[in-house]
Amino acid sequence: MGKLEAAAALPLPLNPAVVRRDEANAFALPGGRIYVFQGLIDKAESADELAGVLAHEIGHVAHRDSNRSVLEGAGLSFLFGMLLGDFVGGGAVIFAAKAILQTSYSRDVEATADGYAVGLMRAVGGDARALGVILTRIAGTHPGPKLFLDHPDTPSRVIHINALAGSDPTRPLLSPAEWAALKSVCSTKPE
Repeated sequence: MGKLEAAAALPLPLNPAVVRRDEANAFALPGGRIYVFQGLIDKAESADELAGVLAHEIGHVAHRDSNRSVLEGAGLSFLFGMLLGDFVGGGAVIFAAKAILQTSYSRDVEATADGYAVGLMRAVGGDARALGVILTRIAGTHPGPKLFLDHPDTPSRVIHINALAGSDPTRPLLSPAEWAALKSVCSTKPE
């Protein structure tokens, strides 16, 4: 994380944490907080794959996507509350309307974060294609209905990532022993 954070040169420190859940996911919140689910670490086969996902989340932090999302969600809730006469929250109607209205915008945000991740991985000399590799592995383990309608489909994302990644030579960000040690530390349950 240190190499990525240094290369990103953001005006705030990043605060990564592992969430003890089996889902293969990660997300960024305002203030530089990045949460990586244990399931994602378990599915990652290399440090570069995990770093690619972290770089993607750093892209969300750099572009303040979570701040924007919170503000837009509050604005939509207020708008639908006024229209429907419900200022408490609007429940499912607001959630559905928000999902519909933000789908294409969020796809652009995700594509931008993917592009940021590729640039950051290239800056640290890692394998920028590793993000596409882990996305493909994760998408292959979740058959059925598409859960993240606001994300571009995985094949499109991988094509975009690989096109941006180019063919620069890379070296693994961590040795196999360092990667094994990191996975071990991340999987250790707190007491």
